[in-house]
Amino acid sequence: MGYKMEIPMGMLFRKMYCRHCGQRLEREKVTNVYFPGDPNFSRTMHFGGKTIINIGKQTVVTYIYKCPDCGKTATYYEQVHIARRQRKLGKRILTDVEI
Repeated sequence: MGYKMEIPMGMLFRKMYCRHCGQRLEREKVTNVYFPGDPNFSRTMHFGGKTIINIGKQTVVTYIYKCPDCGKTATYYEQVHIARRQRKLGKRILTDVEI
């Protein structure tokens, strides 16, 4: 059984805000389980400079942003783009045209 977790470094330290309501976003854990034969299954995993061969199921954990008020979600890279626009325009709530 393999386990892989991915989280961008900026997600740990940066504060991001929802473009719909302006509320501070929270991280949400997304867990996917892949079995041999699935398209996203990877036979090899890298850990500490070592290559590990995986034969069983594989658990992949990623993180996304979720607004606690309106429930909208965004990936880290989408939210970085939105944060740049928010900072440039000087406001947290943006319309679709402003993005």
